[in-house]
Amino acid sequence: MSAQQCDINKLHILFTCKLYLSILYLFQINLRAVWGQVVVGGGCQNLNEQLSTLGMEGMTSTTFTQIEEEIGNYWKKACITQIILSYLFIKFYRQLYEMATT
Repeated sequence: MSAQQCDINKLHILFTCKLYLSILYLFQINLRAVWGQVVVGGGCQNLNEQLSTLGMEGMTSTTFTQIEEEIGNYWKKACITQIILSYLFIKFYRQLYEMATT
């Protein structure tokens, strides 16, 4: 196996592990709870009130904020990716149109 193949395999394994861990993390109850609060405009206190009604232990504001920031980073990456893809899509079809009309 060449050094280049070895590096590619390491990258593939690293990417696969990160993707797998990301998928596992998305199904954690804390992340889902924080995501739900973000969607409805609630915060840590609202979540803790709801959890106490169910007889469940709440989370600290630090934990809530960390998860909230991670969700924000996820959405930031998704938005930037969408903007870049939209730009490339428009650019590609503009070039096709110019080729077809000339």
